[in-house]
Amino acid sequence: MLFLAIVATARAQPPRVPCGERAALLFHLLDGYSEKPVAMGLDARGRVLEVLAAPSGTWSLLVTRPGGPTCLVMSGEGWEAIAPSDPGDPA
Repeated sequence: MLFLAIVATARAQPPRVPCGERAALLFHLLDGYSEKPVAMGLDARGRVLEVLAAPSGTWSLLVTRPGGPTCLVMSGEGWEAIAPSDPGDPA
C-alpha cells in the first residue's frame, strides 16, 4: 500500500524544468543539437520567449524571466518554418 502511495505522489508532481544561465543553455542547444534562435517575443510580464530550431527539425522553447533564470519549457521534433501570410488572405 505504501508503495502505491509513493508512486501516486511521484506521478502527481510536475516534471522539473531545466533552468539556468541563458548563455549556458544557448550554448548547450547549439553545441548538442545545432539549434539557433528563430523567433522571440515578450509577454505582458516581461518574460522573453525564444524558439530555437535546427535544420534537422529539432526545436526548443526557452523562457527567461526578468533578472533570470532561463528555463527550457519544452522541446521536440518536426519544426517547420512557414512564410508569413498576407493579412487579407483568409488562409
